[in-house]
Amino acid sequence: MPNIQSLERAFFLLECLSQAGSGGMSLTDLSNRGGLKPPTCRNLLLTLQSLGYVRQLSGNRRYVLTDRATFPGATDFSAPLSAHALPLLQSLLAEVEETVIFCLYAQQQRRTLLALESQQQLKVSADVGSDRKFYCTATGRILLSLLPKAELTALLRHLPPPADDWPEFRPPGQRSALLAAIREKGEVHLNKGGMVTALAVPVCFARHDLPPAAVGLYYPAARHPASRIQDFLLSLR
Repeated sequence: MPNIQSLERAFFLLECLSQAGSGGMSLTDLSNRGGLKPPTCRNLLLTLQSLGYVRQLSGNRRYVLTDRATFPGATDFSAPLSAHALPLLQSLLAEVEETVIFCLYAQQQRRTLLALESQQQLKVSADVGSDRKFYCTATGRILLSLLPKAELTALLRHLPPPADDWPEFRPPGQRSALLAAIREKGEVHLNKGGMVTALAVPVCFARHDLPPAAVGLYYPAARHPASRIQDFLLSLR
């Protein structure tokens, strides 16, 4: 079992470095991200260095992936998915006139591929990029609900317990039921401090080899009455 845990940790570090790109990550950042003690993290990185998958930049001592860590045949679906989703998201933005995003699950992160902001003066901003906001975002909760059991277990092992943003998800015994309810309902509705309304629904692909994905809609809560929520969810679908 210790060997399996070490292997899991090593792959997690590789995934983190892959997300970081050419800028790399420091030992401290990698330790914190993986919940590892710095000596443990450093030993794993030294092993990956000896195998030729990781190198350390001479200027700032940050770690980056080498070309060997890019495996032939690996497929990145983000570009074709973005190209296909963009006109659909543009049409949705024109219809609802509120900020909309398209996200997918990639390497234990919520990856926002497209973020189209409302053109109204008062709006909710959104950015493309990767994060681990699975608990506090509507799209994040949708993605959690779509993960296979093994992947969900691996992800939750690396995530801190939810804070006040989702207290119901803290008890491990309640998590399966909460995620099952989201899957059955096919939607998430969050009201963030009475200031922002966040809605999300899953994206269903015909191909089964594509990652879990979600589309979200965000707007200032004071702009629309609660009766509009169902209309917005219908537009998202």
